[in-house]
Amino acid sequence: MKNDEITRVIERYLALADSPRNQDLLHKTWLRPNLAYIDDIGVPQPGVVPIIAVPQLSMWARKMGLSVAQTFTDPAVYLKVFLTREIDRFTQIGDDRPLNKRFPVLLGGGFEAAFFGSRQVYSDLEDPWTDRNPVIRGLEDLQRLELPDFHRGGLMPLAHSFFEELSQLVAGTGLEITFADWGRSPFSVATILCGMEPLAVALLNEPEFAKHLLAFLTQSAIHYRRARAKFLGQPALACGPGGPGEPDKPVFHDDEVNVPSLSPRSYRNLILPLEKEYAAAFSGLQYWHSCGNVTPMIPAIREIPDITIFHCGPWTDVGRAADVFGDITLDVCVHAMDVYESPPEAVTQKVRGIVQTCHARGARSFSIRPGILQSFKSPEEDLDAIARWVHLARQAVEGAAA
Repeated sequence: MKNDEITRVIERYLALADSPRNQDLLHKTWLRPNLAYIDDIGVPQPGVVPIIAVPQLSMWARKMGLSVAQTFTDPAVYLKVFLTREIDRFTQIGDDRPLNKRFPVLLGGGFEAAFFGSRQVYSDLEDPWTDRNPVIRGLEDLQRLELPDFHRGGLMPLAHSFFEELSQLVAGTGLEITFADWGRSPFSVATILCGMEPLAVALLNEPEFAKHLLAFLTQSAIHYRRARAKFLGQPALACGPGGPGEPDKPVFHDDEVNVPSLSPRSYRNLILPLEKEYAAAFSGLQYWHSCGNVTPMIPAIREIPDITIFHCGPWTDVGRAADVFGDITLDVCVHAMDVYESPPEAVTQKVRGIVQTCHARGARSFSIRPGILQSFKSPEEDLDAIARWVHLARQAVEGAAA
């Protein structure tokens, strides 16, 4: 990737980031706009319901004729794809997510599990994921594991390479790169290391093994984030991106916690205590996320201290989420197929129903977005469908408030 090509993309991005429309989004639509929400957005202003629609980086790499594998292994390609995706989203999709001057390094869904021997698999067409062969089958495998090595473990050589090269590429521009963070919950990492079915069996038949594994992974996550803070020259509870008084709380991707994959009893007895421990180590969580149905777990999840944003996925009951988490921010997510296949009247009805339910149940701060937006038809058709959904959703929000 030529430096002058990168320079042009950065200049275009910065011009849009400084535009009046983006400044309005940053200061009139969002509070604490650098708080890590979905790639550093923030929380909505009271009374504002932002509409968000962010295509996957893999979708944009394919749209640009680039390899997805190269996007996640070559820092210059990553920067071009990330910034181009954001430019096109801002100018063509026109959702309510602002352009920030700090953005994350995302190295794939297998980043955390790679510390413990799981192999990340790359594809030219799809997001990287993990090899499906379990690396932990019992206590003997667990006993050989060590806490993450921040410099040499797993994908850390790649993480350091990305951070260093990206920081050099944006030096002097006002853009800031954030170092790769630990985003998966201990239970999510455990499902990768063991396999979903073997772990489910272990929760029932070998609860002590499951407890030891989850406890080790909880300590590993805490260890990593503390090592990361030290590397960045911050205390373990450093002032985070939200500004003074905003601790550097972690995000928490917990998709494997859902019904029927996991019983509410197993969640409460075996998983929740460690999620509380993890949150307590960093004064809470910025974001608790599961795409699956967590309706029966909502009261238990609420016991985790100081959650800033709760994700309400397509299969979770919005009303129940608003009842329990209505005093914080809700990230309300609809199914991606609502974008690609639902007729206009169905989009309007769905979004209006979400707004009316949240207001009726007392939710004060929430946004609405579709789930993972991957390539569905052609890039042109996909982009048109996403822009159409944003337009219809925004109209539905305005209609519900009228």
